[in-house]
Amino acid sequence: MQNKLSYPLELFGVVITTFAALFFVYSPFANYDLQVVAVLFIAYFFLRKQFSMSPFLYLIEALIFIFIVLMTVFETGGMSSPFFFLLYFLLFAVSLLLTGSISLILTLLLVVLFLFSSPSGSVMTFMPVFSLPFIAPFAQYLGFLKTKYTRQRELLGQIEKKKARIEKSKTYEKEQTLIFLTTALYRQIEDMNERITNFMGDADLDYLRTKIKQVQKLIHEFREYIEKI
Repeated sequence: MQNKLSYPLELFGVVITTFAALFFVYSPFANYDLQVVAVLFIAYFFLRKQFSMSPFLYLIEALIFIFIVLMTVFETGGMSSPFFFLLYFLLFAVSLLLTGSISLILTLLLVVLFLFSSPSGSVMTFMPVFSLPFIAPFAQYLGFLKTKYTRQRELLGQIEKKKARIEKSKTYEKEQTLIFLTTALYRQIEDMNERITNFMGDADLDYLRTKIKQVQKLIHEFREYIEKI
């Protein structure tokens, strides 16, 4: 895969975005939530063209997803929100887009935020919040599998590139060997043709026999060499 962004940068972005979403919900700007979402999507599509399939784009996707989901959940009742289940999808999405352990940290951060934003209530009220830590290990494991798959795909890509270079090198070596053979045969044939044109007797006949054996040996060695390549 492409070079990953640093872990502190991912962690800083997630923490800042989480608190920014919470601040936005309780600020006067909450009345412009639809406009903010629209601006985020426009910015996302613009950045997608600029940073296609890059780690920076994955970070932007994760941060936008975090902001929109948290804004939706907190605006519609927090723990009692009908959209609380979106947090489960959020954790899995973050584990796929960023480092696996980021989803675990995000889970702990969400638990703290929900507990402090709703200090009172029965145990049943807090059950959705307490369920988040049970989802986090699965999300983290999914992120680990994604990272392992990505590394294996990168390794496979490197092997394919090395194989292509070796095949290219073999092809070049065969071409050079063939050029050498044709040049050597041409010289031998020219030499034999000159002897035949100026044939003087048994000495030239013995010479031609020797040349024929040399040509046969050269062709035989060429075949053996090609088979080894």
